[in-house]
Amino acid sequence: GVLYKSTDEGTTWTNCSVTWRSIKGAYEGKVLGVLKDGNEYKYDEYPRGNYVPKAIDAAFPITGSSEFVMASNSWTDAQQGMIVGGLTKDGKLSKAVWGYDGKTWGRIDSESLTSALPALEGAALVSYTSFANDTVTHRLTKRATWMVLGGRTADGTMNRTTYVSYNQGITWSNGGLTLQLPSYLPLFMHAQAFVVEERISKARAKAPVKPVTEWQCPYIYLVGGTNGSGDLLNSIWKGVINQLTFKPLY
Repeated sequence: GVLYKSTDEGTTWTNCSVTWRSIKGAYEGKVLGVLKDGNEYKYDEYPRGNYVPKAIDAAFPITGSSEFVMASNSWTDAQQGMIVGGLTKDGKLSKAVWGYDGKTWGRIDSESLTSALPALEGAALVSYTSFANDTVTHRLTKRATWMVLGGRTADGTMNRTTYVSYNQGITWSNGGLTLQLPSYLPLFMHAQAFVVEERISKARAKAPVKPVTEWQCPYIYLVGGTNGSGDLLNSIWKGVINQLTFKPLY
């Protein structure tokens, strides 16, 4: 479709004179998309500037991938955004994980490594933080955690399993029991997912030392999407993963 832009918070829109097959996301002031040039699909950017559209990789999804999610980590020099799943130009459903570092797209996962993540359309990708437990010292260490929720599998069934990656999307495994979505949450695809750090407070009784009564809690929001029949979902769900850790009292 035709790409439009707004500079007044969506009040008015202007034609960008660009026609794309899909929008992939935004990275530092530019929009990333897939251009169809004749019978060929190409990576594209807006505003284009000096960028020259390049033919996409055969396994790159032109539609149906997850949202483009940004994450900073110590694995790369530049900030990186990621997408997962979707349909390739040949109509094949993919389980590939792709990253963009501000200049180029590249595949992150490896087909040579064992991974539990199936091919999915319309999955939600979430960047979160979990804790690794040292079984000897019992110390907890923060670790970057990627999660894939929802979506539809290659056989047409809706996915209920939460998949996790602790190595920036290279390999994936089934999430533990505390990472799975509750049974009362409807099956979904194409939902918007994001994490919001919310301040939680708890009143405390008087004590000789001032206790800690506020802390940040990372809530995951799931907004809208569709069910397996394509019906729009008008619900907003909010949840937090129980890390089974304790905040200091003083």
